[in-house]
Amino acid sequence: MRLQSIHLLSGLLLMLCSLTACQNGPGRPAATSNEVTSASMKPTITLYRLDGDAGRQPDVEDTFHEWDILGTRIITDPDRQQDMMTDLQAGIDDPDARQMRCFIPRHGIRRQQENGQTLDYVICFQCGSYHLYRNDERAGGGTIGPVDFLRSFPRTDKHTR
Repeated sequence: MRLQSIHLLSGLLLMLCSLTACQNGPGRPAATSNEVTSASMKPTITLYRLDGDAGRQPDVEDTFHEWDILGTRIITDPDRQQDMMTDLQAGIDDPDARQMRCFIPRHGIRRQQENGQTLDYVICFQCGSYHLYRNDERAGGGTIGPVDFLRSFPRTDKHTR
């Protein structure tokens, strides 16, 4: 009798678990909060004017990878975004780019993608180098050619944190 009760309870528990798993429809797991958020995100590019002269500010809020922000501009136009990313890639691919060692960045770019992922570029045109961050984690960097890339930047607004 006791063994039958255990089997019955096990069967009911298994059936309850099966019903709960199917509440979102067959083959459709519940959406995570990240998926819901990213589904409604539009890709944006944010330009940052940075205060490289101040040095890194690791203990200060409202910085872009520890560099003080002097101004920002958000670019939402898809054509303008594409032009900027094309120019950025051309600058990175520039075979004549030469890297020095100062790294006093005055420019930053954040590319917020539809899936919620971010790509950040902290750029020092003075020494011709950049640091790349993927989702706020350092992911590389290298040299960048300044001339064509600088022309593609709209002027950022002053003090628009």
